[in-house]
Parts: sequence; structure tokens; C-alpha cells
Amino acid sequence: MLQVMNRAEQTAKLIATAEKYVGFPYAYGAYRDAKLGEDPKGFDCSFFTHYVFNQAIEKSLPLSSLEQAAEAFTGQREVKQLSEAQTGDLLFFRGDRGHYNDNLFNGREILIGHVGIYIKETNEIIHAQSAKGVIREKLEDVQKRVPKAYQITFIGNYF
Repeated sequence: MLQVMNRAEQTAKLIATAEKYVGFPYAYGAYRDAKLGEDPKGFDCSFFTHYVFNQAIEKSLPLSSLEQAAEAFTGQREVKQLSEAQTGDLLFFRGDRGHYNDNLFNGREILIGHVGIYIKETNEIIHAQSAKGVIREKLEDVQKRVPKAYQITFIGNYF
């Protein structure tokens, strides 16, 4: 019999799973090299969130950060402000090279170039960062490092 987990249980499992991969290297397009039944050798940001959600709570997210945000948007799962975000929500950032598709967001220009898993209690994210691989770091440190790139443009709840 399948046990249904509540949000707190899902979140705890999600963060524990994400933390298992801290230290893994960054690999752009890592999903192409992933082998079924094996942990990937590296992650890019959207493959990291895709993989962790699937492993932890069997939630299948799209492989691109833009499509992950679009899924939350069309499912009316957008979180309007960071103060309302919960641990386990995905934070989408402008990124170094933002992408957008007005058709995915009803004409709203939502630039997305990066995604990470939010930890509200410590104001941190776990993400696959191009220079450091999978890391857990304070949100303000991410935003200080590259202020233009790490502007939050969208927040999605997938629970």
C-alpha cells in the first residue's frame, strides 16, 4: 500500500536527497549522459531539480528550467513573493543568459536562466552552480556574487 506523505515529510525527503549530491560537479546538459539506475556524474541546474524531485518524491519535472517554471505557472502554483515561499519551492533566477517564451507565461516576460531549491529556515538554496557544482549557500551570497544574474524572477510550488 502506497503511503501518502504530507508536505513536511515530502520537503524533508527532498532536502535530504538534494544534500546527498552536494559536491557533485557541474555538467551542462548532464541529463544526456545520465544512465538509468545510476547516480549522474554531474548536474546542471535544471537536471538537478528534475532529478532530486524524481528521486525524493517521485515528481517528474521537465528537464529545462524554463519549462519547470511554465509548469508551475500553468498549474497556478506560482508563489508571488519570497516571504510566502516554503522550503522545497523552486526559485527561478534571471541567470547569466536568461531565456523567455512569452507564450509560456501569458505574455509576461519572465527571464529564466537558473533554478535552485529553496530552504526557508536558513534562507539558502541548493543548486548546481556552473563554477562550483552542487552547493548549498545563502541566498544573499548568491545574489551578491552576480547581482544582475541572480534576480529572482519566478517562484514555483510543486507540492
